[in-house]
Amino acid sequence: MTSGLELPQTLEGLHGRQVSLIQEETHQSLAKGELVTFTPTSIYTGFSIRCADPQAWVLVRSVHDPGQWTDFGRCGERKGNSLDSQNDAQSVPPGWLERPQSVEIWVFPADAPIGSSAGCDIEARKKGACNAPFDHETLTLAPELLANQIGPREGAPWWIGVYDTPR
Repeated sequence: MTSGLELPQTLEGLHGRQVSLIQEETHQSLAKGELVTFTPTSIYTGFSIRCADPQAWVLVRSVHDPGQWTDFGRCGERKGNSLDSQNDAQSVPPGWLERPQSVEIWVFPADAPIGSSAGCDIEARKKGACNAPFDHETLTLAPELLANQIGPREGAPWWIGVYDTPR
């Protein structure tokens, strides 16, 4: 990967296994959840996300249990020829290989009000009684609250690659 914007066809997985690109999508949405549905070929499915704006914030969360599995951080922290996250035997739910699976990706602009929000819980935020920045916990449970505040819009492109072992 030379530009940081191209997804390689193969990567070394986090578990030492070679994985191949099985699906690639490009989006330009900011502050809008994008559902990415794929058909896994093994329990070692992994993800790589790249953004034209490396300072953009990225939230990846499980569709089946949004409060359990999440990954959050600046997009620029995701670099190099490696996966951002990868499943294994302990992380996949029962029936993983029996049907298509989905993750939800939220990309927020670099200047979104994200940080520490001491003393501001999710209930206060839902009532509009909090002006503090959004914290990790609030974002993983209810990213739509931040999306409603800043408004969904088109922005710089971002890419997701779904990787897995060949069948």
